[in-house]
Amino acid sequence: MPAACQNLVGIKPTVGLLLNTSAVPAGRSVDCVTIFATTVGDGVAVRKIAEGFDAADPFLRRANWANLPKTDLRIGVLDDPEREFFGNAEVEKLYDAAIDNARSLGATIVPFDYAPLR
Repeated sequence: MPAACQNLVGIKPTVGLLLNTSAVPAGRSVDCVTIFATTVGDGVAVRKIAEGFDAADPFLRRANWANLPKTDLRIGVLDDPEREFFGNAEVEKLYDAAIDNARSLGATIVPFDYAPLR
């Protein structure tokens, strides 16, 4: 069952946005604290509370926020042979709806071959 059906979302902030000093990371320069919540809004709220700067943490950095471009947005999607939903028609329908929604917002959909990344 997909995570969306389990009322669970993960917020994965950019590396260094949240203090890592009390965490035990697998790789200090690439790890970041993940927030799990029941909604995206709750996860973002927790992330905003948890953000902070600690000059003693050599991997922490201040976030430079950037908005998505209003034009020329390109979104990569899986090539048809790489699309696997393991019989879950609902997830396939949601994937297709997300692509249609992005297209309706003016995004260019760019299929890519995921096979080399497997």
